[in-house]
Amino acid sequence: MAEPVDIPSDAVVIKSTDIYELLESTKDKRLIAVISRGPSGRRIDSPVIACVNAQPSRITEMIIDYVARSLSSQYPSLIKGFLENSSTLKLAEYLYRRKSKSGKTLKLYAYFIMRFSKWVGRAPDDLISQCFREDGLRDERAIAEAEKLVDLWLGELESHGLAPKTLSLARTSIKTFYDVNGVDLRIPKIGRSIVTYHDRAPTPEELQKIIEIADLRGKVTCLDAGPREDSGLKL
Repeated sequence: MAEPVDIPSDAVVIKSTDIYELLESTKDKRLIAVISRGPSGRRIDSPVIACVNAQPSRITEMIIDYVARSLSSQYPSLIKGFLENSSTLKLAEYLYRRKSKSGKTLKLYAYFIMRFSKWVGRAPDDLISQCFREDGLRDERAIAEAEKLVDLWLGELESHGLAPKTLSLARTSIKTFYDVNGVDLRIPKIGRSIVTYHDRAPTPEELQKIIEIADLRGKVTCLDAGPREDSGLKL
């Protein structure tokens, strides 16, 4: 969904860390993040270049660092979409400033949010904007459609045998994403055994099942799967 980003010729490095560089365009003040390594210092196969969808500030730099360090080790391919959508940056800020600052929580939320986004075939910002009318008021009909889509997606995950706790995490991730962006979705629970559970990582087998059904809508191309030492799955 995201287009490749070229680094502007007028961009200058304003921050350099062990895993990424942050550049700023002198003309329009755009921020460009270039992530080339994971937290362990290992080089990423394909460096991530993302145009950050936020105004330059100390808080923005803090959230960029949080996203880069949380996702670069296991899910570097999710970084670009997360930084280029203001809605996902808002979620990251919420988790960092209002919750536990857990990189593990952000990683799991990012996984489910971006998978849902691909399944629907809309960027995260589009998922939010379609819930509002041009005058800025909530579009109740569109919100009802969003609730149906989320419930359908969760039902498909359930039909493929995902554990209740994993389904609960997927539900919580999507609901929190909408909530922090001003949309309160009423998403039915899938079963009585489902409870809110934030930090338990899905098993490699469960994640593989999610990948296998992620293109059921619109023949969406998923990220390649492959073995990893830490999780048994590479995205």
